[in-house]
Amino acid sequence: MVVDSIDAAHHSAVFALLCGRRVSTNAVIPAGFYRVDLTNAVFEETSNTADPGSGHVSDVSFADWAALTQARKNWNVTVRPQGTLVSDGPTYDLCANANGG
Repeated sequence: MVVDSIDAAHHSAVFALLCGRRVSTNAVIPAGFYRVDLTNAVFEETSNTADPGSGHVSDVSFADWAALTQARKNWNVTVRPQGTLVSDGPTYDLCANANGG
């Protein structure tokens, strides 16, 4: 997903999903903009952005992640009951339906 905007005061961000995706026979996630609450999120940064699968991943703070988004717009966002995960490490490519970087 691509970071569209960040609301630091409310610990949320708007992400653009560039492609629609069928997640089951009855459910489709349409392309569009999605606001995600990042209050309890974990933010991860890879040590090797050229080849995310070859480095290691470190946790970063919300403020550090917000600064990183100035240079890097593509992030994997996983919304989970235990908290959202935002990472630029090796991820599942939602649009290609495959593991990707």
